[in-house]
Amino acid sequence: MLHRIVAAAQQDPRIIGVLDYGSGSKGRADEWSDLDLDIYLRDADYDAFVRDWAQWAAQFGDLLLAYIGHVGHPWTVYAATPVPLRVDFDFHRESRVEEVLTWSYSPVTVEAMVLYDGAGGKLTACVKQLVGRSLRPVDPAAAFARLCGDLWYYLLYVFSKLQRGEQWVARQAFHTEVMEHLLRLLRLEAGAVDQWRGSPAALDVEGTLAPERLARLHACVPAPGAAGLRLALSAAAELGREVCAALAARHGWPWPQELAARATLLLAPPSATGQ
Repeated sequence: MLHRIVAAAQQDPRIIGVLDYGSGSKGRADEWSDLDLDIYLRDADYDAFVRDWAQWAAQFGDLLLAYIGHVGHPWTVYAATPVPLRVDFDFHRESRVEEVLTWSYSPVTVEAMVLYDGAGGKLTACVKQLVGRSLRPVDPAAAFARLCGDLWYYLLYVFSKLQRGEQWVARQAFHTEVMEHLLRLLRLEAGAVDQWRGSPAALDVEGTLAPERLARLHACVPAPGAAGLRLALSAAAELGREVCAALAARHGWPWPQELAARATLLLAPPSATGQ
């Protein structure tokens, strides 16, 4: 698929470059990976090309799905084995090539990212500046303060929704907010921050967290029903409190220790508080 797309781009005068901004450029691609491609177009052809992008994409295989994803650019799925292949296209104007320097890209090599440069070397020159770029948090203390604040805020939010009987709102917020920030804090504690910007919160936690931390994280997976969510909420609060305290002690960072103590007691299962 990748060969077909690049070959077609090289023969299409409207296209002046193709970059791989996904796992391929990071050296992590395998048989389960998707393709994430930046397609650069001549300014004069941009609007017409983007209007008819699905027709262009159909030439590469049996196109099972073609739509604009929630990120605002085209997502596709092609028939393939062992699993249908996801290919994400992001189209850009030639005049905006240098915007790539502002994105959270850090390829392992120029060759891993630049699949085709028909822009007189402009794409290659930009990507050279991205190779080895640090994606670590710019200000770890500020990142901790925000993550810590969000964690305790949303723990209370989920508890309140659960008490009101809005179990599905509580469950959604638990996964999208509480676990998002808890996972980030765990990665910060483990020093797994090389791919901090532009990566999922759970990136490679199985390979980076200490076994004890990973076991505690597993306990935060809620079982069905309100009681299961309540137990998971309590486990997340206990783990979050330990991680926040450990990071604060290690770096001398302030954190809402009193709030954490009150929230952890509030979120404890009734049997643990004698109720």
